Amino acid sequence: VRKDKTFFFGGFQQDTLRSTRNFSLVVPTDAAVGRLRTLFPSNPRLDLYVGLLGNLRGTANPIGLQLGVEPQTGVDRGNVQFATAPLALPASEEGPQWLTRLDHSLSETHRIAVRYIYDSRTNSPVNIYFPGFVTDLSAQNQNFLFTDHYILSPSWTNEFRFSYARQEAFAQGISAQSVPQASTLPRITIAPISTPGVPSDTIQSRRVNNWLFQETQTRLTGRHTFRY
Repeated sequence: VRKDKTFFFGGFQQDTLRSTRNFSLVVPTDAAVGRLRTLFPSNPRLDLYVGLLGNLRGTANPIGLQLGVEPQTGVDRGNVQFATAPLALPASEEGPQWLTRLDHSLSETHRIAVRYIYDSRTNSPVNIYFPGFVTDLSAQNQNFLFTDHYILSPSWTNEFRFSYARQEAFAQGISAQSVPQASTLPRITIAPISTPGVPSDTIQSRRVNNWLFQETQTRLTGRHTFRY
């Protein structure tokens, strides 16, 4: 930047992997959806379930799910078939990494430097609980460093360092591929089929702030070096 006075350095890297992945879900067959509609007409919970299911229908490895007895009439409602269905979703692993550094000589005995590092990574998707209920994994790290180096004498130097680092990690977060209900709908569990909702105990994040203030002096005395 300025000859023999100010220097600048920067670097950038990004690794990106994109593909399409198939995820197996256990959902009702086309016949089962029709039977459920007949057994539970105008049922808002069934409407929600089928609406979130969309056009996905089970086709492989069918299993029977008992519906139990109708509580008012005592009639056995029999069972309906659920089966495995592949859900294809775009998958990606990506994130930029970059750094910048600026060095400046105030004089022959006094130098300062500033450095910033950024590192980000996203893995999507991590888990699929139901169509539109998708979670991702992401992490982001930042680090800022300031150094002040001063030569007090040919045998005595002083260095001051200030650093701030912020680390963020999301073990699982609601994906951008999710529907709005993924953030509000309670998790519904009906074993052994796939059901809407995201387990609330998996939506976890961690944020850490690290501060560093370091003052270091180095002194040469005879055949000894003192550093403190």
